[in-house]
Amino acid sequence: MSISKTTAGLFGAVYLLVGIVGFIPVLGGADGITAHNLLGLFPVNAVHNVVHMAVGLLGLLAYSRGTSASRLFARGIGAVYLVLAVVGAIFNTGNFLGIVPIGGLDIALHAASALVLLAVGFAPEAPASRIAGNTA
Repeated sequence: MSISKTTAGLFGAVYLLVGIVGFIPVLGGADGITAHNLLGLFPVNAVHNVVHMAVGLLGLLAYSRGTSASRLFARGIGAVYLVLAVVGAIFNTGNFLGIVPIGGLDIALHAASALVLLAVGFAPEAPASRIAGNTA
C-alpha cells in the first residue's frame, strides 16, 4: 500500500472521529454556533465539527479510490490547512469568517497536518516492489 493511501486513510479516520467527538458536550464539544474547547484544548463549534467530518469522509473516500485520489486529497487538504494555519496565525481573531473558531493549539494542529499532508502529497511514490521489499 502506498504512503499517500495510508495517510489519506489515517487522516480520514482521525478527522471523522474528531468531528464526531466534537459534538459530545462532556468532552468539551459543541452542538451549536458558540465555541467550546474540545478536550479543553481546541476551539470547536458545530460548523467546525461538520467540516472535520467532511474532511474525514473525503480522506476515507480518497483511500478507497486509490493512490492518485489519495495524493490529490493530501495536496488539496494540505494546502487548505496551510492557508488556515497562516491566516489563523496572522489574524488570530479566534473566529475564521465569523463562523468557525480557530486559535491557539488549533493553529498548530492545522500547520502540522498541512506539513504532513503536503510532504506526502508531493513526495515521489516508491515503486510497489520497493514497498513490498522485493528487489527483483
